[in-house]
Amino acid sequence: MLKALQKIALVISIIIAVYGLISRNYSLFPLIIVFQLVSLFVMALHDLKEGRKTKGVLSFILVITLSIIFIYTLMNYGTI
Repeated sequence: MLKALQKIALVISIIIAVYGLISRNYSLFPLIIVFQLVSLFVMALHDLKEGRKTKGVLSFILVITLSIIFIYTLMNYGTI
Protein backbone atom coordinates (compact mmCIF):
# COMPACT_ATOMS: atom_id res chain seq x y z
CA MET A 1 0.00 0.00 0.00
CA LEU A 2 2.80 2.42 0.87
CA LYS A 3 4.72 1.64 -2.31
CA ALA A 4 1.59 2.30 -4.37
CA LEU A 5 1.06 5.64 -2.61
CA GLN A 6 4.69 6.55 -3.27
CA LYS A 7 4.37 5.74 -6.97
CA ILE A 8 1.12 7.73 -7.22
CA ALA A 9 2.81 10.80 -5.69
CA LEU A 10 5.73 10.45 -8.10
CA VAL A 11 3.44 10.11 -11.12
CA ILE A 12 1.43 13.17 -10.07
CA SER A 13 4.62 15.22 -9.68
CA ILE A 14 5.85 14.10 -13.11
CA ILE A 15 2.52 14.99 -14.72
CA ILE A 16 2.55 18.44 -13.10
CA ALA A 17 6.17 18.97 -14.17
CA VAL A 18 5.49 18.04 -17.79
CA TYR A 19 2.36 20.21 -17.87
CA GLY A 20 4.26 23.13 -16.35
CA LEU A 21 7.07 22.84 -18.86
CA ILE A 22 4.76 22.49 -21.86
CA SER A 23 2.43 25.33 -20.86
CA ARG A 24 5.26 27.46 -19.38
CA ASN A 25 3.20 27.78 -16.20
CA TYR A 26 5.98 27.87 -13.63
CA SER A 27 3.68 28.74 -10.75
CA LEU A 28 2.86 25.03 -10.38
CA PHE A 29 6.41 24.03 -9.47
CA PRO A 30 5.83 24.26 -5.68
CA LEU A 31 3.28 21.45 -6.13
CA ILE A 32 6.01 19.27 -7.62
CA ILE A 33 8.12 19.77 -4.51
CA VAL A 34 5.14 18.97 -2.26
CA PHE A 35 4.45 15.69 -4.05
CA GLN A 36 8.15 14.80 -4.01
CA LEU A 37 8.19 15.40 -0.25
CA VAL A 38 5.08 13.23 0.14
CA SER A 39 6.82 10.50 -1.83
CA LEU A 40 9.93 10.74 0.35
CA PHE A 41 7.79 10.71 3.51
CA VAL A 42 5.99 7.55 2.35
CA MET A 43 9.34 5.96 1.52
CA ALA A 44 10.54 6.72 5.06
CA LEU A 45 7.39 5.14 6.51
CA HIS A 46 7.91 2.07 4.34
CA ASP A 47 11.54 1.74 5.46
CA LEU A 48 10.53 1.96 9.12
CA LYS A 49 7.80 -0.61 8.57
CA GLU A 50 10.28 -3.00 6.92
CA GLY A 51 12.70 -2.68 9.84
CA ARG A 52 15.32 -0.48 8.17
CA LYS A 53 15.35 2.02 11.01
CA THR A 54 18.52 3.89 10.08
CA LYS A 55 17.36 4.59 6.53
CA GLY A 56 13.87 5.48 7.76
CA VAL A 57 15.10 7.93 10.39
CA LEU A 58 17.52 9.55 7.93
CA SER A 59 14.69 9.90 5.42
CA PHE A 60 12.51 11.57 8.06
CA ILE A 61 15.33 13.99 8.88
CA LEU A 62 15.68 14.73 5.17
CA VAL A 63 11.93 15.31 4.79
CA ILE A 64 11.88 17.70 7.73
CA THR A 65 14.96 19.59 6.50
CA LEU A 66 13.67 19.91 2.94
CA SER A 67 10.24 20.98 4.20
CA ILE A 68 11.77 23.75 6.30
CA ILE A 69 13.89 24.95 3.37
CA PHE A 70 10.86 24.81 1.05
CA ILE A 71 8.65 26.80 3.42
CA TYR A 72 11.40 29.34 4.12
CA THR A 73 12.04 29.83 0.40
CA LEU A 74 8.36 30.26 -0.42
CA MET A 75 7.80 32.70 2.41
CA ASN A 76 10.78 34.88 1.49
CA TYR A 77 10.95 34.61 -2.30
CA GLY A 78 7.61 33.36 -3.54
CA THR A 79 3.99 32.97 -2.67
CA ILE A 80 2.28 30.15 -0.86
